[in-house]
Amino acid sequence: MNFVTSLLALIAVLIVLSTLATAFVEVIHGFVRQRVKGLQSLIGTMFDDLFKAEKRALGDGSKPNLRAEFVNAMTRNPAASTEAGRGLSWFPLASPGRLDWLDLRQFIQQLANTDIGTELAKLAAAPIDSAALPVAPAAPVAPTPTLADPAVPVPDPVAPLSDPAGLAAQPAAALVAPATAPLVSPPPPAASVPPTAPVATLADRLEAIAANFERLAAGMHTIFKHRSGLYAALAGMALAAFMNVDGRLVVVQLFSDSALGERVVLAYSAEELQKLAEEQEKLSCSTLTGDDRTACEAAAPEAAQVILSTNQATLEGLGLPIGYSYFPYCRSAADPAVVDARCPGKDKPTFLLSLAAWLLSILLTGALIGLGAPFWFDLYRRIASIAPLAGLSASLVAAVGANAGTANPPPPPPDKNAPLTKEDLVAIFMLARAK
Repeated sequence: MNFVTSLLALIAVLIVLSTLATAFVEVIHGFVRQRVKGLQSLIGTMFDDLFKAEKRALGDGSKPNLRAEFVNAMTRNPAASTEAGRGLSWFPLASPGRLDWLDLRQFIQQLANTDIGTELAKLAAAPIDSAALPVAPAAPVAPTPTLADPAVPVPDPVAPLSDPAGLAAQPAAALVAPATAPLVSPPPPAASVPPTAPVATLADRLEAIAANFERLAAGMHTIFKHRSGLYAALAGMALAAFMNVDGRLVVVQLFSDSALGERVVLAYSAEELQKLAEEQEKLSCSTLTGDDRTACEAAAPEAAQVILSTNQATLEGLGLPIGYSYFPYCRSAADPAVVDARCPGKDKPTFLLSLAAWLLSILLTGALIGLGAPFWFDLYRRIASIAPLAGLSASLVAAVGANAGTANPPPPPPDKNAPLTKEDLVAIFMLARAK
């Protein structure tokens, strides 16, 4: 018996069960609409904290339903009125009426078509207070020279006056300047200051709203992450009970039967594990929108059932002690005692002790499944790295090496949206209102 082979087989089984539990959690999330409730809570918090001026303008005190109307408008699925949405509205799990998440771009688009958005749009046409605009200082004016100025020469009264221009022959009236002629050139007009664009006020407001939305969204993501861990553990316990996966019995069988461990490692190769991860990823509809999202949610229950039944049959076919032939179900067509020695004698006191041990094993198995497929993938890679030194056969080394190199959980989809500037936010807002 090779200890490393048995350990890798046990971890492979836990990877499969963790992936199935994750698929189960995704279906549960869609059914109970946990994400919808989380988004509605986030939107309600923003309404309470950020839109006080807009609420006063809308008469918040006289409209008790203003908050609920805003939350409903923000979470309303714009694709619900399409043919695909109307066709599935009768099925609660596939009901497309409410969104369960919004990115920043979608949030601004939804906001633009609410009553609050109408009040915000008035900022783009708000008059400018000229008293608040800065005034440029006037250009300096050169002083008019006077006779008291030492820089101006004073004529000698005794010196003879010359008349090179022939002014003595001119009439006296011609020598007097008109009374209306300015003696000093007027100062140039003050430089005009271009007024601040009205849309800048709206841009600043949208920027503040966007920053608060992203802050609350990050906090909500953390809450969902912790909740998902709890849900995964509960789902693991439910899955272990539903599939009758007695972890204690599985460990005993794997570490006492080397052939069984080899069959498991070869059966769940890199290709199979990756295919299972991709099938599970298809059940996560949160990254989709519109008709694709609606179709995904409608197909999720059936797809999860197919993944569950297929892998349950595969695990049982490998000879693992999983399924209803074992205690406490004992539904074997043959003599149940041949399959599981705990099955006969249910009327004896030992049945209660066996049942208590089974329940404890189910709880521990569910807790291990709840650690998640990424945890078990990482542990699998670490142990597989020493497989060539553990005396495994060439076929097992090849399978383990492939698993260690490529069988990783699918990475999260990259964020294709570049950070939005204030100008982008205004453009998205105004375009959404124009539709």
